[in-house]
Amino acid sequence: MRYLLYDLGTVDGGTAEVTLGYAANVLVMNEENYAFYKENKPHRFTGGYIERSPFKVILPESGHWFTIIDSGSFFSKIRASVRFLPADGGAPVAVEPSICERVSEKNAPVNNFAEAVKRYKLRAFILHYYKDRESMALPLARALEAEGLPVFHDDFMLEPGDDLEDRIRNGITKYKFGIAILSRAFVRIGWQVSGIRCLYDELSSEYNDIYPVWHNITRNDLANFLPVIERFIPENPGAGGIPAIVNDVVRLLWPNPPSVSDAPALRL
Repeated sequence: MRYLLYDLGTVDGGTAEVTLGYAANVLVMNEENYAFYKENKPHRFTGGYIERSPFKVILPESGHWFTIIDSGSFFSKIRASVRFLPADGGAPVAVEPSICERVSEKNAPVNNFAEAVKRYKLRAFILHYYKDRESMALPLARALEAEGLPVFHDDFMLEPGDDLEDRIRNGITKYKFGIAILSRAFVRIGWQVSGIRCLYDELSSEYNDIYPVWHNITRNDLANFLPVIERFIPENPGAGGIPAIVNDVVRLLWPNPPSVSDAPALRL
């Protein structure tokens, strides 16, 4: 498992301040416990799964301290910065990270998608308009759950007046990967500019955070009502129906099955 290591150095107390772009595991520990951590032995730390930042930890004593940030199988999505705030009120010091590898049984290849889901806690959400719940969102959720992938959809059902940006950011923060069902009804709502911008940012991201699904919609509909994102949506993704969509999602979350590579198979 890869993680970001921020070496705070040997300090006389002070505070570690962590700013996150996405929720992640944050662990602040001293030199002795970091040695245990690297060897997968029981260790003590301050922190946990942090969803809001900045997150601050007051170092309880003098010594050599470290801050560790990981995001499970979604290492590449970590967006973080760490500063050390001296106890004497001196100027904050930005700490540069190192990419480290923690050897464990989790580095072994997984043999199937269901095992990958369980081992790396993969999850997904389905962003959809309420009129598309029965016709697409529920059948798709059930098909993905049949593959072993936990899917969250009820909290991401949209109605006129809802905050599109809030739903997208909440889903990405909690579950890292989402499916957006783009229907004629969805694109004609006239969402706030911030919501459209957020959808644009995720669709144009190199990390494939959002997988777009066309549902009873044409490219002309997209071009007329959401021209800013139309060029980032491939021609009729999921044209083969729900089975094709499921195959695409599995491929995105588990890109290296054993038949293709002997490397650890997970979405990094």
